[in-house]
Amino acid sequence: MGGTQRLAERAGSGRARELVLTGELFGAEELSGWGVVNRIYPEGEFERRARELAAELASGPTRAHAMTKHVLRRFREGGIPAADEAIRTEAAELFASEDLQGAVRAFLEHGGPGHAEFEGR
Repeated sequence: MGGTQRLAERAGSGRARELVLTGELFGAEELSGWGVVNRIYPEGEFERRARELAAELASGPTRAHAMTKHVLRRFREGGIPAADEAIRTEAAELFASEDLQGAVRAFLEHGGPGHAEFEGR
């Protein structure tokens, strides 16, 4: 239901064929090397680390995260020209958001990233 092509997008069509046609199991490190797995955690830490990542993303610039996902979806559908068009016509609206203005202020006041607080506005 879409997994094969998404796997091919990340690992290449040859690796996708190998995984799907053989049903073979591959380790996390090998899958990470293929671009299928982003992060590997020691046994017993996965749930905690996944929750930490989810909390970090949820407390971040959620409108910017949504736009990033949209631009990447446009890239998958139409390549760089489609993604560029989304940036030009849709992402520009983020510059008027309270979150971006606050992030710029925090960056200038503190001399670097990581100090802004986001409200989704």
